[in-house]
Amino acid sequence: GTGALAAAPPPPPPERRRLSGGACSGSAALSLLVLPVGEALWGSLAGELAALVGAEGLRGGAVVGHHGLRLAGVDVACEALPAALVALQDHDAVVVVELRPPARVFNSFAHGVTQNAAVSDTDVWDAGLDGSGQIIGVADTGIDLTSCYFYDGSADCDPFDTLDMDCRKVVYYNTYVDDTDAEEGHGTHVSGSAAGSCTGSGCSSDYDWNGAAYNAKLAFFDIG
Repeated sequence: GTGALAAAPPPPPPERRRLSGGACSGSAALSLLVLPVGEALWGSLAGELAALVGAEGLRGGAVVGHHGLRLAGVDVACEALPAALVALQDHDAVVVVELRPPARVFNSFAHGVTQNAAVSDTDVWDAGLDGSGQIIGVADTGIDLTSCYFYDGSADCDPFDTLDMDCRKVVYYNTYVDDTDAEEGHGTHVSGSAAGSCTGSGCSSDYDWNGAAYNAKLAFFDIG
């Protein structure tokens, strides 16, 4: 007979992994991936999701990837976290919910580790390889030019959509999207990691937080 040749039924889909909370102090930051919706509907959906967790609103909501999913964030009080996770994970529009751990900056360790595998080593800098005479190209979300790592006090410095080699740090800034970055923005951090160089009275004398090529200059393309 043909019974033995019949295709086996497909296996059941895996059970969806659900977050239940965990250790929490004060509040927890959640990241959400939400089904594609147009701008006209996003405002009401974001408000609905925020109300589910007792928040005033969501952060972000930008479209990410070619599928059109929206990435957003929200802070939830620890006492409300278990119920908030259940409500969000049960919502038809929410694809993924993740707990976002607090961000920590390790730039003060990175420059030593990348030079000779020890936090305090500066073998590459000591050999004169500090980015002098070089221009590093970066494309990212933006740069906060008021940061001490990029700040130029000269009134003559104007890198926006033109090359100005007299600028202390950023000699070119293509304003394809805009001419700044969000608070604690990704582009500012990346650019600082590459070539940030602190100037001003608050700077550490041993350059703890400077970038790997701190004497290089930057040509930047704002894509976000």
